[in-house]
This record gives sequence, structure tokens and C-alpha cells, in this order.
Amino acid sequence: MRDFIKGLVKRVIDEHSIEIEVTQNGSKNNRDYNGSEEIRVSEIKPFLFSRKSGFCSKTLFEKILLGKEVTCLVYGRNSRGQIEGDVFLL
Repeated sequence: MRDFIKGLVKRVIDEHSIEIEVTQNGSKNNRDYNGSEEIRVSEIKPFLFSRKSGFCSKTLFEKILLGKEVTCLVYGRNSRGQIEGDVFLL
């Protein structure tokens, strides 16, 4: 099972990345997570935006995600230390 974290989106970095304030970690997570994490978003559900199909502008990304509670299903970390994962709006 993949790790997950939940939290509030506190910043949109660009049209592919967000920063969340982590409020909950999965009880069976295999990795440790910080209180604040940058996430490189692979998909946003239920909106069906993905890096494959092309995300929207940073402005639209902010309207969709900023201040919202999300769950992130984690794939791992990239070379910049960001979490790679799918994001679900709650």
C-alpha cells in the first residue's frame, strides 16, 4: 500500500507543484514526513488534470487548490526532495 499524507495547501509553487501543511500521516506509512511538504503533483482528482494531459496555469491551480484540504498518495521523492504523488481534493 502507498503512503499517504493529508493537509492544507498553503502555497502553489508553480503549475505542477504545491506546498502543504501536513495535518495527518498514514498510520502504516513507510517513510517519515515533515510538518510542511512540497508535492510535485502527478494527478489531481476529481478534476482529472495530469502532467500527461497538461495542467492549467498557476492562477487556475491556485483557484482549485489554495487553502483546500487534500490527501496525497505518495509515489516517492524526486531528486529535489519533493514528494511525487496524486492529489485528491477532500
